[in-house]
Amino acid sequence: MSFQCPPNDAQQLLSSPGHVYLDVRTSSEFEAYHVPGSFNIPCFETGGGYGLEPVEEFVENVRETFGDPDMAPTFIVGCKIGQRSLAGMGRLRDVGYNAVNLDGGIDTWAAMGLPIEYVEAEGGNADDLFL
Repeated sequence: MSFQCPPNDAQQLLSSPGHVYLDVRTSSEFEAYHVPGSFNIPCFETGGGYGLEPVEEFVENVRETFGDPDMAPTFIVGCKIGQRSLAGMGRLRDVGYNAVNLDGGIDTWAAMGLPIEYVEAEGGNADDLFL
């Protein structure tokens, strides 16, 4: 069974009950642009050093928002290109949640022309987000 979900399939799943897009990018990435109706629970955040560090309480944060695995929806887990979401999906599946990884992340989703909500920063350009 594949746990990778192509964007078109993900969009179809999200239009049916019991499916939620879980964006695991950082809060600032999510605030800039995201899939409409998605929830943001970061799996990694900017650390004190270089790069990103895992959010230790990621699974607990999901549980606080969506409940125990037997009560939660199926998650379409996404990030920018699909690597962080693969890690997040694995952590969720390890404790019993139903989750699939958005293949290619939000960059592929956007490149396919699927809907994105942008937050226009003053003096900013939404096209700059994908450079």
